[in-house]
Amino acid sequence: MGIWVDILKLAASGQSKQARELLSVDLPKSLRRFVNREAGGRSYTGPVAQAVSRFVNCLPGDEKEIAKLYELEIIDEIVCDVVAGVEKSLILLELSVANPEATLHDIVQLFPWGPGLKRSSEWKREWVADMLRSMIAVDIRLPAGAISSLGSEGQAKYQFNEIAYALGAKRLQQTWDDLKKELQLYADMVSIDALDLETGVSAEGSDFGRFRLRKQILGAFSDAPDETAIEWRLVGETAALDLASLVEQMHSQNQHDGYRPIAWHRVFWDAYFKFDALQMNLEYREPQCKTDQSLSDHIAVNCPDVVSSSRPTITKRREKLESACEDRIIGQVLAHLERRAEQKIPDITHVR
Repeated sequence: MGIWVDILKLAASGQSKQARELLSVDLPKSLRRFVNREAGGRSYTGPVAQAVSRFVNCLPGDEKEIAKLYELEIIDEIVCDVVAGVEKSLILLELSVANPEATLHDIVQLFPWGPGLKRSSEWKREWVADMLRSMIAVDIRLPAGAISSLGSEGQAKYQFNEIAYALGAKRLQQTWDDLKKELQLYADMVSIDALDLETGVSAEGSDFGRFRLRKQILGAFSDAPDETAIEWRLVGETAALDLASLVEQMHSQNQHDGYRPIAWHRVFWDAYFKFDALQMNLEYREPQCKTDQSLSDHIAVNCPDVVSSSRPTITKRREKLESACEDRIIGQVLAHLERRAEQKIPDITHVR
């Protein structure tokens, strides 16, 4: 059995905290592992990364070339979807354990269905019944009341296999189609030759992926205990040093592009608020320029060594620096979660 079944067995025995640690740390790791690269940035290995690479390579023409720019985002989105799907089954089981005398009707009413779910009461009852019947089939111990309330309803449709659930051909295609729709990408309208790899479609894709990762990684620890908050601050110390080094490196390579003031007056401020759990001690300088126009105006007046300080040019440089900084931050966070998972595996993965 895989991690999904282990999660459910822990929850069935009343160990919800351990189950959610498996959900937030070990499950994503089993699907997508972070790989350190000397040049920085993100790179993945693991079953989802391999499946996405095969899927992208089978796409036709220009669509394949565009999709290659989005491989990381497709991987991130699939992992987020799978974690959300597993969490639904965990919530259902937790409800059953917390309400051992609840009937099937009661559980359907208690389940926190998403506000955007447009399904009938009959569909919801069938889903709950099928899910509970499937849990029984893989030896998940349900309360006697939940079992008896099923009667003859429900079929064991679900195997709780996270790998198979993640790598289905329909999921791969649907994830790519949803990404194209959300980012307004249409392969028959956009040629790869027309893409600006720093400020065009590639940058938008990276923004999309970083948004998903912030939600998945940092949001999972928004109510973290004190010891976890301390861990994040330690990660923030390392990330801050990494970002300072990055800015100096970019400055040395392009001394008249203004990467230092762009970082001090805009990018570092934005990074602090986006990743506030890390409490990064960066070089923040007044004024904080909240728009590219105000940043451009400030540089034009106060930084005479910067060449070409027009707003479009500063925007392009700011996006390049921001993208590099966020990739470094995410890299530090994922590396920390990898180490954290390795330390916790002996405590939380052996289910008796």
